[in-house]
Amino acid sequence: MIKYWGLILITFFSINTRGDVISTSISEISKQNCHAKKNYQFISKKKKNEIEKQFNFSGVSQTVRRFSVKCGDDKTMAFVFNDKIRTHYQSLLVWIAQGTVKGITTLEFNEPVQYEAPKSWLKNIVNKNKTQLYKVDALSGATLTRQSTLKIVKQALYFSSNE
Repeated sequence: MIKYWGLILITFFSINTRGDVISTSISEISKQNCHAKKNYQFISKKKKNEIEKQFNFSGVSQTVRRFSVKCGDDKTMAFVFNDKIRTHYQSLLVWIAQGTVKGITTLEFNEPVQYEAPKSWLKNIVNKNKTQLYKVDALSGATLTRQSTLKIVKQALYFSSNE
């Protein structure tokens, strides 16, 4: 799957904050013998409350924007989640394969730029599973961004294992 990520990441940069994918991008994936499928999941209020209690945070969306990408035998899930940091939101695209974070990209960041997580810090999350997330270093000067980012990653890992 790794060899296709460049194309697929470029493709999913075409996702807006509502999770809409431009159809020509999907056709580009098809040319690589890959198949992408938008698969939204709507969760009940009860399930939302269970998830918030399990992870000890609030604000879980009842709509999970999920994309499945299959290239040969390789399958990857991509999730788009929004979370409020202080007063504004960030949107992240999180790639999960076999219970491990395979990529993370900031799609939109509406807080002041000095609070945005640098790409070098986001790379520290790659190749981590849910039990390894506690090993991710602090983000000096952007504690709330770190908490929001890890919250989003935990949600992506949860929904990738409960598809």
